[in-house]
Amino acid sequence: MIFITHDIAAAKYIADRIAVMYCGEVVETGRADDVLNNPQHPYTKGLIASMPSRGFKVMKGFMTSFQELPKGCRFSDRCEQLNENCTKAEPKLTELNDGHAVKCFNCNNFDREEGAKLCC
Repeated sequence: MIFITHDIAAAKYIADRIAVMYCGEVVETGRADDVLNNPQHPYTKGLIASMPSRGFKVMKGFMTSFQELPKGCRFSDRCEQLNENCTKAEPKLTELNDGHAVKCFNCNNFDREEGAKLCC
């Protein structure tokens, strides 16, 4: 079953796995509990922070237009962890651990053996 929603809380109870999409691309995917308790992509973190139980934190900027996609990462014009790579090339979806994958240049410091949360 595929369940599409903006309601992260509902997804938590319905899905075993979650794929977070931004501008038509998967930016993070993995087991639901792993993605929601250990989000690595800045957009996933922003979605979770915007939940009522987390205080409705608003992400900076506006949804990217499909007619005017930025060069590089599609989230680069809204990202708070922007670096020069983000606007030059598009990151690849990279597995961090046990099926948890993220599309972000700032996640290259992830410690796979210890599961350290060093990304983004």
